[in-house]
Amino acid sequence: MIEITENDDSDNCAALIELLTEHQITHITDETLDEEIVSIGAYDDQDYIGGAFAKRFGNTVHLSLLVVKTEWRGHAIGQKLVAKIEAFARERESRYLTVNTQDYQALAFYQKLGFTVFGSIEDTPFVGTTKYYLKKRLD
Repeated sequence: MIEITENDDSDNCAALIELLTEHQITHITDETLDEEIVSIGAYDDQDYIGGAFAKRFGNTVHLSLLVVKTEWRGHAIGQKLVAKIEAFARERESRYLTVNTQDYQALAFYQKLGFTVFGSIEDTPFVGTTKYYLKKRLD
């Protein structure tokens, strides 16, 4: 009997990744399927002022989080964080760096850094806002 239930998210996530990897291996022969996480912090002396978190999978690095304290915005901290993530991606010969952002967040910031929009969804996650998906080709 099949049962659909809620479960511990970390156990479920690990099982999902294992199933996905098994499936992908049957379709991909020349790409590296391992993944790697990079987490970078920005500090003023010992004060944490921002950071970035990204994950590489195959030939793409996805920038999941980038935040800079409000009082430090406009001081190129975000640009330096993205540059570190891009360097991480290039060192691993990644083809793309991707990110998503909301219209009220950092669309212009990423475009200024060379990212281009490849998709968008209106009215998500709230009516009246748009989510943008961006990429930067690295090769």
